[in-house]
Amino acid sequence: MVTNDKRGEFIINLTPNNKGFFVKLSNPLSALNFSKSLDVKKIFSKEKAKILFTLKKFKPSSIYELAKILNRDFSAVYNDLKILQSFDIVSFEKKKIGNKESLIPVLNCDNINIVIKLR
Repeated sequence: MVTNDKRGEFIINLTPNNKGFFVKLSNPLSALNFSKSLDVKKIFSKEKAKILFTLKKFKPSSIYELAKILNRDFSAVYNDLKILQSFDIVSFEKKKIGNKESLIPVLNCDNINIVIKLR
């Protein structure tokens, strides 16, 4: 289960089933089924961990700045951020500078706890 408690901490519970891991989200109508290990890696990759650490430590003012710090392609960083946003771990704030609008990636939590239940 993915929950965001009042202290800014996310808790993700992974429960195994016969096809992989099942994650029940805080919304009872939605759930994710990690039927392949690649699905889990899609969310919890080394690159996404670097993004989370960099957001916490440097608080970049744009996705472009985050990509520069990470020495990664802008579109790759943006795609990773969108995945993290789908879990409400990251959000975007809009900032307008002149005629240009920029998205500021914001970390929504201080900790992420992952609990894997074994049968």
